[in-house]
Amino acid sequence: MHATSELSDLLKQNEGLTLEFKDSRILSDPFKLARSMTAFANAEGGSLMVGVRDDKSIEGMKAKKQHEEYIMNIASDWCDPRLSPQFQEINLPEKGDVYVIKVPERQGPFHAVKTKDGYKFFTRVGSTIRELTPSELSRGERGVEIEVEKGFERFWCWLGKKILLKFYGKLDVNMIRFKMILGVLIFILIAIPILFMFRIENGRIAIPTYPAWAYYPLAISLVLACMHAYNFIDKFCSES
Repeated sequence: MHATSELSDLLKQNEGLTLEFKDSRILSDPFKLARSMTAFANAEGGSLMVGVRDDKSIEGMKAKKQHEEYIMNIASDWCDPRLSPQFQEINLPEKGDVYVIKVPERQGPFHAVKTKDGYKFFTRVGSTIRELTPSELSRGERGVEIEVEKGFERFWCWLGKKILLKFYGKLDVNMIRFKMILGVLIFILIAIPILFMFRIENGRIAIPTYPAWAYYPLAISLVLACMHAYNFIDKFCSES
């Protein structure tokens, strides 16, 4: 009785930011279904009602046991990060069945739809669905935004965003793994000056012969890399 009352309340509303009506044809198109769910998640969350036409009339769909598993599989396999919507089946005697798929608002990275051409990001604007632009993705990412700071930090901010967008095509990545990659790059910056300034001969540390001026850029590079390594480790430990 409660479910029927909830359905009646939803049918009194118009399609908008948090509500969409779709007939059963959407079940045969995994991309459209994933697009609708991720669009809700990337906005304010919402309810997708399957089995209801645009004019709010009940289509007369007949529920099938495998439909819930099918929808959940799309939310998991077609969406990245995966979605965990709530599924509710409502039976209306002499009218048909309706599925209510409730999608919560994202609490982290934007949700994308996996396609053959890569990841596609969608959001809802009123009752419509549109694709997010790269600049919107960069500004709106939660928990993965790389802050712009002064000095040498700007280089890492620039490098981090370039790596994320170039190799991942999105900002939805494992940030611990990504920070470890940046840590390796910092180690390389430290190791290169050391390899040029010192070497081991017969078990002893020897200093190669270079012109005097060559030691200054090597020393400066080593000091800057060590300073940034300290800041990086300090931030990594405080944020982890």
